[in-house]
Amino acid sequence: MSKFLRIILVIVAILLLMLISGCENKTEDTGKAFIGGDKGLLINFIDGAPPAEVFDTNYPFNINIKIENVGEWDINNAADATVEITGIDPKDFSKTAESFVKNADSSLTGAHRNPQGEAVKGTITNVEFPNLQYAGTLAGTSEFTIRANVCYTYGTKINSKICVLEDLLGSKKRTEVTEICDPNTAKDTENSGAPVHVTDFKETAVASDKLSFSFKISHVGTGVISKPNTECSNEIADKDKVIVTVNTGLDGLSCSGILGGGTTGETTLYNGEREIMCTQQLPSPRGNYEKQISITLQYDYEDHIDKALKVKHSVG
Repeated sequence: MSKFLRIILVIVAILLLMLISGCENKTEDTGKAFIGGDKGLLINFIDGAPPAEVFDTNYPFNINIKIENVGEWDINNAADATVEITGIDPKDFSKTAESFVKNADSSLTGAHRNPQGEAVKGTITNVEFPNLQYAGTLAGTSEFTIRANVCYTYGTKINSKICVLEDLLGSKKRTEVTEICDPNTAKDTENSGAPVHVTDFKETAVASDKLSFSFKISHVGTGVISKPNTECSNEIADKDKVIVTVNTGLDGLSCSGILGGGTTGETTLYNGEREIMCTQQLPSPRGNYEKQISITLQYDYEDHIDKALKVKHSVG
C-alpha cells in the first residue's frame, strides 16, 4: 500500500470517528416543553452525616442534607425551602429546638429544557446541622430514627390545547372536508416535573358558540399537600389545598371546582384528586384553530427521609 493511500485511509477513519462521536453526543429535541416527573425537591442524607453509629462521649457528628430541585418550578426565595430534624430530642444531642430548623442557603432553580431540547439539571445545595454530641451516658446501646422533613412552596405548569371551530356542532360539516381538530375528544396534557399533576383533560362542544373542558388535579407524589405559603400547615383549613389558575387567552371563561367560580382560586383535593370543569364562551366569527391553554397549580409540599442512628456507650 502506498504512503499516499495510507494517509487517505487515516483521514477517512478520523472523519468517521468524528461523525460517530457527534451522533452519540447529539441530544434529540423531543419537541416537549417539560422534562416531567413526579418530584419537586429531592432530599438525601450525605454519606456519613449522620454516621450509622456514634458514641455517648467525645464523638461529635454532623447531619447534612443534600437538596436537589429535580422538578421544574423555581424556588426564588431560600426561605421557601425549610429542613427540620425530628425523631430525636435536641437536648439529648446538646442542641436547641431552634437549631434543628434551617432554611436552604440559596434559591433553588428548577430543572428545565434549553432551546435545543436538552435537559438541564436544577440547583443542588446542602443544609448542615453540625456538632451534635449525645449529652447523656448510656448503659449500653440505644437506637434512634433521625427524620429530615423538608417543607417547600412549589408549583406545576401544565400545557394543553382546545379545539375552536366556526361550525362547533358540525351542523354545516361537509363529508369531504376534515376539520383541523376535534372539539369532542380527550386532549394531550404536558406537566412540568412536580408532585401534583393535571390528568384526564377532555373537551366537549356544548353549544354553537360555547365549549366546555374538564381536567383532574391528581397528587402523584408521596408527600403532603397544603395551601401555599402556610409553612406546610396541618390545619384542616389548609390541608390538601391547591391554588389553580386557568388561562385560555380568551374572554368568557368560567370554572367550577375553583372557589368563587373564577379562573383563579383555591380548590381542595379529596383522596388526592379534584375535577375542575370550565366553560368557554366563544366569539363570532372566530375561524378554525387549536388554542394553547395553560394551567398553573401552586401549593406547599412536605416530604421526609429517615435514617437509623445507634448511640453506643463509650468504655474507658
